[in-house]
Amino acid sequence: MTMGKLLLAGVSLSIMSLNSLAAGKQGEVPEIEILRVHTPPVIDGKLDDSAWYGAVYYKSCFAGYFSDAYTDIAFWQPVTYAVYDDDNLYIGFKEYFPYGTTLCGKSSSEKDFYWNDDLAQVYVEPKLDLNALQFAVNADGVVTDKDIKGAAIKGEGFWTAEMAIPWRKLHVGSVKIGDQMGFNIIVYQSFKGSDGWLSWMPLLGAGMTPERFGYIRLGKVRYIPSTPKNISDDNF
Repeated sequence: MTMGKLLLAGVSLSIMSLNSLAAGKQGEVPEIEILRVHTPPVIDGKLDDSAWYGAVYYKSCFAGYFSDAYTDIAFWQPVTYAVYDDDNLYIGFKEYFPYGTTLCGKSSSEKDFYWNDDLAQVYVEPKLDLNALQFAVNADGVVTDKDIKGAAIKGEGFWTAEMAIPWRKLHVGSVKIGDQMGFNIIVYQSFKGSDGWLSWMPLLGAGMTPERFGYIRLGKVRYIPSTPKNISDDNF
């Protein structure tokens, strides 16, 4: 599919001095400016939409996950992407595992979600008031909230997933360019057992503490003149 010129939001990765005392310490945590999209991704788990290509192109993504006590860089590194529009925050995940591994997937619905499934969790602190909201999807596409759209697919040595989180679930009436929110991502790799928990931000044993989160900033529109490939391909 030829993309042509796609209207997407600007993105940058920077370390900034921040006014709020919530999320991470001022000037010491990353802030990712995420893409605004005119055409949202289809939530089918494939990561083959132009929105995700834009996320890669403008580095609207999260990498460098920490493992063990959330202090050491993990060997099996996941990658996470984020874009948004007026209605939703969209998250895309790609998780890796050794060939031949059997993934854990005991959840059948949000009512019996099993937190030791292979999964990815998103924590958003929308008002920078130390109150974070948590959403997750497992490798079978089961999500933790019936109002969240989620899907996943499995490949050889990896699985990918997508979520659409309505802003209303984050108690945000409307969003605008420049809005900041506390943000973190935690994933679980069942093949590593109790050592399988990874975090984008080094939590230093502090659990899911908003004071240690990074930030997202909602970005503006940009054009991307290019042709997307399937993000589930390792050569993407």
